[in-house]
Amino acid sequence: MFKLIAVNPDNILASLLYGVTNLFLFPFAELTPTPVSGGMVLQISSVIAVVVYALLAWAVVKLIEMTFYRPRGAIVNVTESMSSEEYTP
Repeated sequence: MFKLIAVNPDNILASLLYGVTNLFLFPFAELTPTPVSGGMVLQISSVIAVVVYALLAWAVVKLIEMTFYRPRGAIVNVTESMSSEEYTP
């Protein structure tokens, strides 16, 4: 977002954020061309990285839910079957 609105990269906050996010964006660098216009930069590879990391986070959460899910309430034994004499419609 900072590159899209042409934030000054010499600013302390901007340089700190660029340094931290470069670690996560490194695998996606040079994935797509980066359009530049008047100092503004649209990094399509950064958008792809956000989508990929969001999908990975969703998959991890679902995996944890499936692993540690415990049903609430009493568990009913449904394996017993009724005989034909006990059945009354």
